[in-house]
Amino acid sequence: MGVSMVSVTVANSSEVGNDRGATGEQALWIAVLSNAVHDATIRMTYLTTFNTVMIRENARAYLRGNSNGFQLVCDYAGVEPHRVRAALELAISLDKHEAANQRIVDKRIAEAKQRMEIARKNKTEYQRRQAAKLALAAKNIELQRAIAAVLAGQGDLFRPPVTGNGG
Repeated sequence: MGVSMVSVTVANSSEVGNDRGATGEQALWIAVLSNAVHDATIRMTYLTTFNTVMIRENARAYLRGNSNGFQLVCDYAGVEPHRVRAALELAISLDKHEAANQRIVDKRIAEAKQRMEIARKNKTEYQRRQAAKLALAAKNIELQRAIAAVLAGQGDLFRPPVTGNGG
């Protein structure tokens, strides 16, 4: 897993200390936002897993979005949403490796899509093989019935047995 070399906190613990009337709950929500900024600035390497890429991209979408949950967390933390977004954008702009990070993200996403396509094709191939096995099993059952009819003296080995449907 890549580790961010850039660390930007939304608010310093002294900024939300008890001297400013902050509560422990408020400090907790600030930590939640700081963690989201950290996740959004994870540095990618070629060893970075797809899950790590998704953590980073989901954190970025959450922080850049305008969901009610994000607004609520900012309210609980006593922080303006634009300050959180500014911290995120600052951290990203300070990361000299952002372009390389994005190439890795794009590569991991493309690889995941390729794996999903292969899995889909494999599923289709598996279904085709299963259908062929079922058809072979049905032919074997027909053959077994024909052999049983011949052995019972009711059929000819070179002529299929007469079935009840007039065929």
